Amino acid sequence: MLLRYAIGDYIGDRERADALVDSMRETGEFGKPVIDGFEHFSISHSGSTWAVLISSGSCGFDIQYYKPCDRVGIAKRFYAPQEAQVVETAESHGIDVAQDVFFGIWTRREALIKALGLSVAQTGLPSVTEPAVSCGGNTWYFGSLTIPGSKALSNSICVAEPVTEIVVKEIRLRGIDDMDEKKKSGKRKSALEEAYSYVSSRMRTVSEVEKHLREKGYSDEETQAAVNDLIGGRYLDDYQYALRYFEHNREKHRGCLRAARELAEKGVDRQTVENAREDFIYENSVDEFEDALELARRELSFRSSSTEAEDEKTIASIGRKLENRGFSRSDIFRVLEYIRKSDVHD
Repeated sequence: MLLRYAIGDYIGDRERADALVDSMRETGEFGKPVIDGFEHFSISHSGSTWAVLISSGSCGFDIQYYKPCDRVGIAKRFYAPQEAQVVETAESHGIDVAQDVFFGIWTRREALIKALGLSVAQTGLPSVTEPAVSCGGNTWYFGSLTIPGSKALSNSICVAEPVTEIVVKEIRLRGIDDMDEKKKSGKRKSALEEAYSYVSSRMRTVSEVEKHLREKGYSDEETQAAVNDLIGGRYLDDYQYALRYFEHNREKHRGCLRAARELAEKGVDRQTVENAREDFIYENSVDEFEDALELARRELSFRSSSTEAEDEKTIASIGRKLENRGFSRSDIFRVLEYIRKSDVHD
């Protein structure tokens, strides 16, 4: 609805705006929305505030209200090293500066992702602490807007050319006003609002969001509609979730079988898990035998055996540990055989 109003105000023709929005299609691997014959645009949402950026060139836009969180912890896990350092330094200057810096980087990263047409789960982005950044074969320029009536709200624009003119307009929609009144009166949030709130703290699977909404008392119809909206906006993506999970799993020195089991428990379907596992192994040149062997060698360095029986007991213990960590039986057997043929005291 907001996009229709925004485009209608932009071109001065509400009926044509409806036709343009109805013709909207998705492009690229992650479904970036485009409207043929119209300008580039980007939509963002935080709380009851929705915003649309319309630009003559490729663009991305993101808004985010400040909220309590482990800023340094999140930055170290998800931001580029340089960004994490900037966030950590900002913490010593008080909460106002810390929030400005943390959420400024947050919205810049999201704006860049949207401009590139990538998934919200994208990793490996360059640092966005400078006014411009080279990525995806282009130079991207960052900026921000003054949004009327908004407090504690960070926003960032990302465009393919330096900004020469910005026009900001406020549009009040009945549906958005109703959400504001709902919050003031203490009425229950809509399923979509609840879903957005649930995924705002960290990545979730589709199944986790469905379970959360049903536990909150939303109907199957409300739940499915909210989930579909999140998938359409790329806030839910089980494949990208699984890729990130395999990555984090390996950082913890665990095998892919453990990650696959845990993903299944989180409701990710078997084919999605398998596709993500294969892509993760291929793209990162993972050799789980070598990973398991490294763990075995590390374990041996902490043990001292002097008899054949003690050596075999040590080897059996290492086998159990590798199994608990999620390595395949074939890799475990290879590792144990390698150890038996070598000197366990090395």
